[in-house]
Amino acid sequence: MSNLNTFLLCSLFIVFNPTSLADETDIFNIGPGHCSNDAEGTNPEEDEELETISTVSCDGPHDNEFYSAFNIIDELYPGEAAIFAYADEECANNFESFVGIPYNDSILELSYLFPTYESWLDGDNEVVCFLYHPDFEKLEGSMEGKKI
Repeated sequence: MSNLNTFLLCSLFIVFNPTSLADETDIFNIGPGHCSNDAEGTNPEEDEELETISTVSCDGPHDNEFYSAFNIIDELYPGEAAIFAYADEECANNFESFVGIPYNDSILELSYLFPTYESWLDGDNEVVCFLYHPDFEKLEGSMEGKKI
């Protein structure tokens, strides 16, 4: 069920509701330990550049959990295809150390936030991996060590 061709999922599922009761977190401060919910009433098929994300406690119900972050070490922007290939591999590799089982054995899906060409020019080379339930059910508590 898991598929590493999830590069579009960051635009499909990480659309956040700026009017929620959650905390607004600067996109450049998102990383492991943050959780979020998908916004209601948005078009999940539209790409958008994010400046903030509405984060919620990972102790309660949430849609997404950020579990890993890493930098792409290239001086020049490598292009989306190269970023997606690297992010697919690294997010899958880092999944097991967080969830406790390999990505391909898990019921959970993964995706990531990634730098755009414009943000790369501003020094952003970070990829942030997140996981979510494939049926978009709420995750209850952190998935760290859950082995699901």
